[in-house]
Amino acid sequence: MHKVMNLVGARPQFIKSAGISRELAKHSTIEEVFVHSGQHYDIEMSQLFFNELNLPKPHFHLGGDHKEGQVQIDWMTKAMCDLLRIEKPNILIVYGDTATTLAGARAARECHIPLAHVEAGLRSYNHLMPEEYNRVQTDRLSMWLFCPTQTSIDNLAKESLLYSSTRKIILSGDVMYDNLAFATERVNISFVSAITKGKPYALLTLHRNFNVDDIPRLQAILHSIKELAIEKGIQIVLPIHPRLTNQIVKHPQIEKWLDPSIFIKIQPVSFFESISLIKLSEWVLTDSGGLQKEACMLGKKVLILRKETEWIEWVDLGFAHIVDHSLQKMKEALDSKLPPKSKITGILNRKAAPIIVNTLLADLEK
Repeated sequence: MHKVMNLVGARPQFIKSAGISRELAKHSTIEEVFVHSGQHYDIEMSQLFFNELNLPKPHFHLGGDHKEGQVQIDWMTKAMCDLLRIEKPNILIVYGDTATTLAGARAARECHIPLAHVEAGLRSYNHLMPEEYNRVQTDRLSMWLFCPTQTSIDNLAKESLLYSSTRKIILSGDVMYDNLAFATERVNISFVSAITKGKPYALLTLHRNFNVDDIPRLQAILHSIKELAIEKGIQIVLPIHPRLTNQIVKHPQIEKWLDPSIFIKIQPVSFFESISLIKLSEWVLTDSGGLQKEACMLGKKVLILRKETEWIEWVDLGFAHIVDHSLQKMKEALDSKLPPKSKITGILNRKAAPIIVNTLLADLEK
């Protein structure tokens, strides 16, 4: 029996791990140990994601949700080390680029546990983003690097990470796509209608520190979006991230920028609710990597509220547009022609979870 430990801690990782867990369950020779780091900000919302995605109940919960920054990473690294020494898994799987990802990678190195990184090779080349540091360091510590696109493999080649007897690079495809059909079958029209009263809307999400914690920049973003919404005669649905909630408490003037005639503020949403909001929207504005990609996969036009993106393929195809906070770039993006949905299959041409699990199992059985 092979023991595979799955480490998650935040919304994107719950989604990415769901397909992997379902695939692991098909193999009688694999025992999955599911670990929740506690990074996710809302325990009730975290549980809702687990229920929706049919994720296994965590065998262990590290409880790291009350910590932040490097303190959080150091705390989770130690907690994971303690757990790895007790459980002694054959493989630890980590996902993406969060604090949980880096903590797991460091713990695996310290405890000599082989590490698999799902969504390896992604680069925004913005070294001020903590996510960029996390993903780069995790790639360097991993034995298996499962890359979603050819671009991510090319990025690893630029860093000379392809050539090593202790490292395997696999073009696996995107695990987020594995879950999309599962989710789109459950689009909740009544949930969306209750929010929008049946009127057309665009979906907005904001959570990056460089957007939300920089108050002048936040004001510029919201002002441009308001002007755009007025011009297009559309509402903006905004699930309020806890980071933004905290800034509203500190800076009450933000409430004035969120004109209620334009912005419909709602509480954070579950995965199925998020997919429903994307699916029924006119277009999407976001600084999220995961939601940006989900929207593109669903054939929506996405305005990226950043100066760069790690998912450059979607920009090249014409589904995603890097607009930063420029109203002019937003207008140009909306005026551009949306590519046919048939273009999407050029990127999403394989199911990732079976490739990932079969690769790991084959190596374990050598």
